Amino acid sequence: MSAFEYASGLISIVVGLAVARALGGVGTFSVASDRSASDWIVVSWCLAILLVMVGWWMTGWTALRVQAEIAFSTLFVWIVASALLYLAAYVLVPGTSIEPGSGSEASLRPVRSAFYLYLAAHFALAFLLGLTQGTFVVTDGASSTALLPSLIPAAMMTGLSAVGAALHSERSRALHLVIWVTALAVVIGQSALTLG
Repeated sequence: MSAFEYASGLISIVVGLAVARALGGVGTFSVASDRSASDWIVVSWCLAILLVMVGWWMTGWTALRVQAEIAFSTLFVWIVASALLYLAAYVLVPGTSIEPGSGSEASLRPVRSAFYLYLAAHFALAFLLGLTQGTFVVTDGASSTALLPSLIPAAMMTGLSAVGAALHSERSRALHLVIWVTALAVVIGQSALTLG
């Protein structure tokens, strides 16, 4: 096995656990009998963070597969950044045991400040990887194509994610979610234009 296969397997496990947690939130929402405004915000965040997880996994695949050797420090930062996505998903959907016939109600809790901080820390590590390892650049022979036009999107997503920790009302958190998803769509659109 190559170093890339080991690294991608480990990253995939951590990201897979995060995806399962976020999908669990969508499942909890779908079986809940009463839905509050905070439930809608949580399930929307579950879907938004799924996009981030898939994007992170694809970025890892693209950036790490071209490396002949992967340094321990690089792999460690990739694992920590992936673990931050898992922790964000865990805080977002801490888990609800729903057993058929038990009478327990499925419910989601309001988004906690720690969710936003874990998300901001993930994007900060993505920025660090881009800065130190050239994560956002793919070398193809003599030419290199930037996956993201610059490191500005990662820095922007870091700050925008951290802002959510200071918000307390459901209305302000819903507005923040809309702005965050719009910014993420712009980043994804820029990436697609750069690759296309």
